[in-house]
Amino acid sequence: MEKIKKNIVPITLGILLILTVVASALYYNNQKNRDFKEPTETNTEAQSEYDKQKELLTTVDKDDANNAKNIVTVYLLHASYCPHCKKAHTWLQDLVNDYDYLSVKAYEISDDDSKDNRKLYQAVGKYFNDDVRYIPYIIVGDIYHDTGFGTSKQELIKLAIEKSHTSTKYHDVVSEVIATNKDLDLNEEAIERAE
Repeated sequence: MEKIKKNIVPITLGILLILTVVASALYYNNQKNRDFKEPTETNTEAQSEYDKQKELLTTVDKDDANNAKNIVTVYLLHASYCPHCKKAHTWLQDLVNDYDYLSVKAYEISDDDSKDNRKLYQAVGKYFNDDVRYIPYIIVGDIYHDTGFGTSKQELIKLAIEKSHTSTKYHDVVSEVIATNKDLDLNEEAIERAE
């Protein structure tokens, strides 16, 4: 009986620690995904934001009448543990085959060898005046997408790629950030077209 009394405190503390870790993980996951909402008929706020972004991306700028033909680079900042990131990575692997003018570069930010990739993530967020807390973080020119990954994001990214290809105002923000942070030793994965 005395052994049980002696071990009850460490066992109780261990259980409390495990419950705290689980509760923290659930809270973090909820916070991380709280902003991502697929537009639906019942989710009018997300639908309104989606419609605004889509209108911006489909509006033809009169300066673009000459149809510039830019090589467009999509940047994916992702983490190996993130299911949305894995979905985005796979989708981009397929998408790169649909556009002959598309280049895709991915940067893992979660492993031990990713310190400079995380610095790039922070620097890009600073450029956009964005508190970078969400992944996947996908940048096309000077447009970024964060928080989750669903069909509405896919459509907006495709529209951003197509608009960037023909825009005289195409601005590759990430390449600019990389050029101004020459000390970064980045681990870049180029997502290539299938042969």
